[in-house]
Amino acid sequence: MAKSPKQPDTFDVVGYAFPENERVKFPQQAKIFDGYKEMSVSDILNDSTIEAVIVETEEIYLTKYALMVANAGKHLHMEKPGGVDFVAFNKLVEELRTKKLTLSMGAGCFDVSGCLRTAPRCARESTL
Repeated sequence: MAKSPKQPDTFDVVGYAFPENERVKFPQQAKIFDGYKEMSVSDILNDSTIEAVIVETEEIYLTKYALMVANAGKHLHMEKPGGVDFVAFNKLVEELRTKKLTLSMGAGCFDVSGCLRTAPRCARESTL
């Protein structure tokens, strides 16, 4: 585990996953993860100490992995636009709402991508 480069007092970077061969597709962007632990998606989702996950991948995969995060009961930050399937995105939002989980959306999070163990304060204050 390592500290987030930009928010070391708030986030610990537990690891990252490249389930869609992102290291080969995007070798320059993938370098940001050098020194962090590579994990499987299953390992991330089943780790009870991980409270929040960032999903940042190609648009066609965004909602798929974000929904997996929501189903696992974890807070979520995802790259925008939220995927390519509006129905699937609505399902994601409903799942997060039902479980009272935080959804944050934005662009350009490569500096903290992967899975994060957040300070419980952030989850309570919805500052993710």
